[in-house]
Amino acid sequence: MSKTNVDDLRGVLFCCHGSSCTRAGARTVEKALRLHTREAGLKNQIRFVRTACTGLCKSAPIVIASVNPPPEEAQAGAASTCGARWQLKVRAEDAPALIDSHFGTGTNETEAKAVKKKKAKK
Repeated sequence: MSKTNVDDLRGVLFCCHGSSCTRAGARTVEKALRLHTREAGLKNQIRFVRTACTGLCKSAPIVIASVNPPPEEAQAGAASTCGARWQLKVRAEDAPALIDSHFGTGTNETEAKAVKKKKAKK
């Protein structure tokens, strides 16, 4: 891992690798998230952390997105929009929409809308 100033990060993705999440496909989900992060040009701006069980096993796999405010907002003293956003029952095919919606890449807005519609039907 290269050394990066924490202030330069767009955020961190915490990927649960507890036994239920692992059985539900956490490795595949993390791999897809890492791939889309690279494709979106965010490789050095988003860090990945594997966690132990987060305790929401019935909603596995779990991804927690911690998003930092954009640098221009942080420098202007804007109120922080940081916060943990829990994503439940994440699938590998959700990766582009998850990265785009949390980190504002805008590369896959159509797919992001499609994923939201699918989840709303469940």
